[in-house]
Amino acid sequence: MIEELRNTHIINALQKLAEGRDIFSYCSEGICSTLVDLELDTYALWGKNSDKSNKIIYHSIQEKIRLLHLNSAISAKHDQLQIPPLETLWQVHLPIAMWIIEQQERLGKNPLVLGLSGAQGSGKSTLSRFLEVILTTYFHQKVATLSLDDFYLSHGKRQQLAKKVHPLFVTRGVPGTHDTILAIKTLESLKSANQDSITQFPKFDKGLDNRLPDAEGIIFQGRPDIIIFEGWCVGTHPESDQQLIVPINQLEIEEDKDSAWRHYINQVLHHDYAKLFSLLDRLIFIKIPSFQTVCKQRLEQEQSLAHSNQQRYLNKRTSEIKIMDKVAIKRFIAHFQRITEYMLREVPSYADMVLEINDRRVFLKIQAKN
Repeated sequence: MIEELRNTHIINALQKLAEGRDIFSYCSEGICSTLVDLELDTYALWGKNSDKSNKIIYHSIQEKIRLLHLNSAISAKHDQLQIPPLETLWQVHLPIAMWIIEQQERLGKNPLVLGLSGAQGSGKSTLSRFLEVILTTYFHQKVATLSLDDFYLSHGKRQQLAKKVHPLFVTRGVPGTHDTILAIKTLESLKSANQDSITQFPKFDKGLDNRLPDAEGIIFQGRPDIIIFEGWCVGTHPESDQQLIVPINQLEIEEDKDSAWRHYINQVLHHDYAKLFSLLDRLIFIKIPSFQTVCKQRLEQEQSLAHSNQQRYLNKRTSEIKIMDKVAIKRFIAHFQRITEYMLREVPSYADMVLEINDRRVFLKIQAKN
């Protein structure tokens, strides 16, 4: 009962702030004390120690109050964006954005290139979109957001790769199925851009399993202050050759008997992808509980994709639309199992920030190294 009452106080306090109302006129209602408790909980989520007398706590609260006042402007301007609960905004999204600004200032990088990595369905795209809005609206930064998914090779080029190297490369996703040369060129163009520059971003349509014509891509004008580059395997390192010997699932046992597929993946991680990921200044990793979470979250993604495609593909033949059922999803994600499990073990040791979530995408723990 006490916890429910406390949560009600928190929600009411944050709602008043988000509406732009003056916090000090509500101190008599205990809102100031509530916000201190909320900030202490935030410190615990981020693995920091503090107490109610710490001046840093009050400074952080004042900064978040200032930023939260802009929430109504965000809601009005981005009505298609799913705004997270205000408590999550306070404890997770605003601190991440503030950390990004700190890294930009500390490194003296303009633009700062931020990698955002995590398993399929972990919420990378949603987080990157919302960070872009916060950094643009709250911090007045010009942000360019790119997805590794948009750099997939066309279906035709993957068919050529499948004939030349291994049949499993016809399926998009694993390292080797991206146009890393184009990705490097795009990032380098953004890094060297001026206020008059125009940078073309590719656009891959997963429903059609093909890249759209350049005319349907995204145009970014000017020089960004921050570049967010998100993707499921962004920042991953190759495995040792010894780790590739034993197959880890039925797909590898039956369809990669000589391990040629996984060795080629490792080879491109050593070279092409290492060059691409060397352009990152900082890396954020979303850590899911286990690989088993991927199937559940991928199914949710595919259902969402199917719903959104109902209107988009009215003029397309049903055979052209690539929406997967449960059986297809299970086989599809088997392609990602090896690297996903490797990343869950290894990336937290070198990522600059780790966001640990549960299978409902609730943030459990956040660790920042800088």
